[in-house]
Amino acid sequence: MSGDGCGLERVGTVLWVPDGGLPAQIAVIGDLVARWDLLPPWGDGTGVRFPARGPARQWGDERAMAVALGERLVGAGARAPGVAVAPGRLLSWAMSRQARRAAEPVIVPDIRAGEARARLPVAVLSAPGGPAALDPSFVERLVRLGLRRLGDVAALRVGDLVGRFGEPGRQAHRWAVGAEPPVPVSVASPEVTVEFEFDPPVNQVD
Repeated sequence: MSGDGCGLERVGTVLWVPDGGLPAQIAVIGDLVARWDLLPPWGDGTGVRFPARGPARQWGDERAMAVALGERLVGAGARAPGVAVAPGRLLSWAMSRQARRAAEPVIVPDIRAGEARARLPVAVLSAPGGPAALDPSFVERLVRLGLRRLGDVAALRVGDLVGRFGEPGRQAHRWAVGAEPPVPVSVASPEVTVEFEFDPPVNQVD
């Protein structure tokens, strides 16, 4: 597959630090996005991933959707939300981290996806909370060999990587060229329930 983003779903990712009030913040996501996946935690933060096309149509375009989502999360108590939309899970997640640092949404058009992906450091392949989740020691070996960017990995023949590293080499190449593994089945936002515990009933006395 070419690295220009063709064939990859437009994915929205938002990362933030809850600072309390996580149920209200998740409810914000559910109000704007019908289907989403809760991402693995990273440090003291959390995040979700969602198909972007439907919500973007409702808001007019992807940037308007991303701005609205960030503003509503801040209103619900979230700290430093970063919202990004890009082709594929890995690029969307990496750009969401960039969006947190820049304090504004990042939107990557399909035509720019290959260029943006090639610039990513190979560390994204093992970063906590990231979609690739490769072994950090394997990624360190790539860096020691001078493969510091995903573009460096994508430029190699997959057979050479497999011959040297086995299956992790194959997986690294797939992520690097944008041939991502199938997306896990998304789930609808879970219902939020509140339970109240009452004292046992008092027997009526005539």
